[in-house]
Amino acid sequence: MIQLDTAEKQFIRSDLKPYLQKNDLKSVIRICRKAETYNILAWLLENGVPLLKVMDTIPPYFFTDIPLNSVHIPSNVHKIDQLAFRSSQINHITFDEGLEEIGAEAFENSNCRQLKLPNSLTKVAPKAFAYSNLTEVFIPDSITVLPTGLFQNCKDDITVYANSRKNMPSDKKLECPQGEVKWYKKHLKLNLNGQSLENEETEANE
Repeated sequence: MIQLDTAEKQFIRSDLKPYLQKNDLKSVIRICRKAETYNILAWLLENGVPLLKVMDTIPPYFFTDIPLNSVHIPSNVHKIDQLAFRSSQINHITFDEGLEEIGAEAFENSNCRQLKLPNSLTKVAPKAFAYSNLTEVFIPDSITVLPTGLFQNCKDDITVYANSRKNMPSDKKLECPQGEVKWYKKHLKLNLNGQSLENEETEANE
């Protein structure tokens, strides 16, 4: 549980209370970000205040200094902007259907190890997961083109589950940059309804 110090508790009582009483959560977010009181943002999220419900875009650096272990991205969030999770310590992220776009370097150096991206996702920017600590990523069938450097400098044991890895990049189901074909042939596996594959035999039977 996140603990607040005396100054943080006073900040909630003095600066945030009027807006919390009016349920003006956009103002709460704006005030906290301006004052760089990320511990309070984390405390509010942890205690059920639906801050993310009033956002359609997660802005740059929003989760960088928020001391949370997990976060759920609701359906009203349509975009994760560039660097939104940069250096984030959050290790568990889940999504409702609704997310459509992930910006450049959105998860750079983030601590999350697994991402199951929603089927609503249609656009992923170059280097969105570069330098991250991801070990498993599930890419939905709605993504048919993988941008340049998507997993640049990620861990070598990362596995990317997607709709096809056969005949890359000429397969129309999934295309990747020509210069990265070798990397994807090593790290890409067939994605069956978001479930990991135990061995290569399942792929061979498809």
